[in-house]
Amino acid sequence: MNHQTIQQGMIKILLVEDEAVIAISQKAILESLNFQVNIVNSGEKAIEYIKNISEFIHPDYKEIIQSRIQSMDVEYKEVKPKFEKFICLDGSIVDVVVRGIKVFFDGKPSVLAYIQEAS
Repeated sequence: MNHQTIQQGMIKILLVEDEAVIAISQKAILESLNFQVNIVNSGEKAIEYIKNISEFIHPDYKEIIQSRIQSMDVEYKEVKPKFEKFICLDGSIVDVVVRGIKVFFDGKPSVLAYIQEAS
């Protein structure tokens, strides 16, 4: 992520907040900083929102990512940052750095992933 990307408003954030007043104020603050913000009001809706993220993973990296996710299932640990390629909505390919850690959400094992543009 670089300053030019933020200035152009290309950084998208999924804000998960169940209190409407807080969500609206947080969204306003983030938008004033030139982020694009989508709001969902529960973890379940966040999961639904990003459920089809695999369609954005470049085909050359799908097996690598699956292997990294499986290693987190076995070892319950953080996976090291890794450069990968994702496909944007317009079909262009972007280099990203992906980090992940196993967490528990509502008592169930889950993966928290952080994806950052690498250019």
